[in-house]
Amino acid sequence: MKLSFIKNSKLPLLILTIQSLIFIFIMYLLNGKLFNKVMFFILLSYFIGVGIIVFAEINKSKKIKKLIIDFEKEPSYKTLDKLLKEAGVDYRNILDDIYIKNKKREEKYQRQRTELYDYKDLIERWAHEIKTPISIIDLLIENHKEEISRYFLESLSYANSSLKDNINRLLYYGRYNVKKIDYKLKDLSLKDAINEAMENYYSIINERELVVIDESLDIRLISDYNSLVFIISQVLSNACKYAKSKIKIYNIGNMELCIEDDGDGVYQKDLAFIFEKAYTGKKSSNTSSTGMGLYLAKVYANDLGIDLSVKNNEKGKFIISLNFQK
Repeated sequence: MKLSFIKNSKLPLLILTIQSLIFIFIMYLLNGKLFNKVMFFILLSYFIGVGIIVFAEINKSKKIKKLIIDFEKEPSYKTLDKLLKEAGVDYRNILDDIYIKNKKREEKYQRQRTELYDYKDLIERWAHEIKTPISIIDLLIENHKEEISRYFLESLSYANSSLKDNINRLLYYGRYNVKKIDYKLKDLSLKDAINEAMENYYSIINERELVVIDESLDIRLISDYNSLVFIISQVLSNACKYAKSKIKIYNIGNMELCIEDDGDGVYQKDLAFIFEKAYTGKKSSNTSSTGMGLYLAKVYANDLGIDLSVKNNEKGKFIISLNFQK
């Protein structure tokens, strides 16, 4: 803005200076005796003129800047006309072109937004529909577990749990991408959330013959229950993938939950990327991993004010912490 008002003031200041010099020269020629007396008033008038020109240009620059910001925020004919009135009609073609481009961009954005909402609704409908056959499989497993071999039963339960986990992850990914999440904050039990998250992984834990040591406390929190269960589930899912024989769940104080596994951890150089989208880890033997679980856990944790981080990255003692201090 400073550079623009100096540039715009050059011509009127030059004209004023030339006029003042001509007037001084004429006064000197006409009456040399009165020249010294008149000179003071001429210079005073000159500096007043300079002040008026500079002030007017600064004020105009500020007004044009504000009108440009208004036009950018709300590209309409109303804001366009105001800007043209101040900047001059010479800019009409340029501003009209900007207006048309902004309008097209806004229409494209609204169209993509609508498509994204439709995609989210499709995912949610599909996820709810697919839960029916999954529930039937659960019922069949429960009612016929005496008739089915243990190996087949555990394999079927493992496949069903993995399917549930992936569907749930897809559902939460679709919800977060449209940036319209209706969190229902309420007083809840952390222990209840842990227990519900654990239920989803019993078959996977049995399949991998893992030992789970749950020493977590029954702490009361204000949070969104379903999202908290999802976050804990994804951390547990990660622990189930990489643990060799044991998973431990415990609290540090009243505001921090730790989930520990005895896997090899991650390479130190990769530690900064563990919560990035599509990170699967070089030490993973799980080739089907999408790398979305911890990423989604992190974005939902950030929304709920939970500090989700790696607390320890040692071989045989990999710990992910959920700190509720915020």
